[in-house]
Amino acid sequence: TPDYGAHYFPIDYAASGLVIANGASVTIGPGVVMAGYKSSAYTYLMTVDYGGKLSVQGNATDAAKFIWHSSAQELSGTSWQSADFYLLTVGTVLTPGTGPQVNLQFADFVVMGSQNPSSIYGQGPASNAAPIVVRNSQVHGGFLFVSGLDLNATNNLMERVATQLRYDVSPPSAAFSVRDTIFYQAETWELGGDWDNGYNGYHTNGCGTCGVVTPTVGSNQVTTITFLAGALGNYYLPTNSVLVDKGSVTNASTVGFSFFTTDTNQVRETTTRLDIGFHSVATASATSVVPLDSDGDSLFDYLEDVNGSGTVDTGETDFNVYNSTYGIGSGPGLVTFTPLK
Repeated sequence: TPDYGAHYFPIDYAASGLVIANGASVTIGPGVVMAGYKSSAYTYLMTVDYGGKLSVQGNATDAAKFIWHSSAQELSGTSWQSADFYLLTVGTVLTPGTGPQVNLQFADFVVMGSQNPSSIYGQGPASNAAPIVVRNSQVHGGFLFVSGLDLNATNNLMERVATQLRYDVSPPSAAFSVRDTIFYQAETWELGGDWDNGYNGYHTNGCGTCGVVTPTVGSNQVTTITFLAGALGNYYLPTNSVLVDKGSVTNASTVGFSFFTTDTNQVRETTTRLDIGFHSVATASATSVVPLDSDGDSLFDYLEDVNGSGTVDTGETDFNVYNSTYGIGSGPGLVTFTPLK
């Protein structure tokens, strides 16, 4: 018998104090829901330290999600019912070695308004650490704090997030690249470091403590930002938004966004100037949740065009030509025969 009321995403893994280090490599795939909880010994869901690799690879229709257990419907005891400090930390506190590596794509971090922990916390310095990469992801609430580690963030949504990026007192100075990202009622601080910042959108209305980081390249759009609900979420842009065609590259296909969109009508970016903000994959129609499949072979266009360039490259299948596992063509469709008498 179905339960009454709204239903939450089920939690796949509830954890506290996971450490990824010393040669360990973890991949979190599409739709996986990670929930952190407070324990007596640990203040984080997971941390990536020297020698550790974390790859979070949601996909265009199903992001990987990070939440606190206390904000989900599944409560198992009072010891799990409070959020505490960090969902994801990137640190350099263990024995120095190969720097930590973190790559987030189509990741969704959610911290409720009544909670104050960090969504992502990075603390260096580490001269051999790879940049923390955050691409086409969403962070809702909490803190994003990175100090002494490099950060490369593009085409994200930071909604009501306290964002602090700062160099470390010890060399090397951190390098931060933040482009094509929407900061919606988000507090921002930049405290030194080597900055590559610009082509971002800021909505500061109704937030007295929200600031705008001065761009080092291009220009920012500081305006009232309105979102629309669409086929795959609630963060599409109106066609007349000042964020449309205001991104950092003149051809969206050169950065892999040919089959993606910010438009509820599902008009693809193709080769137009990149829009600022989070992108959804273009679907078959404004009301469809199924990604575009131009040739009808059940392989979505964005999956056939692996690098998102909008052209067929070596190793890719043609998204305009029907492809079959067994080499069977598309055929003439249904043909009706009448038996002879």
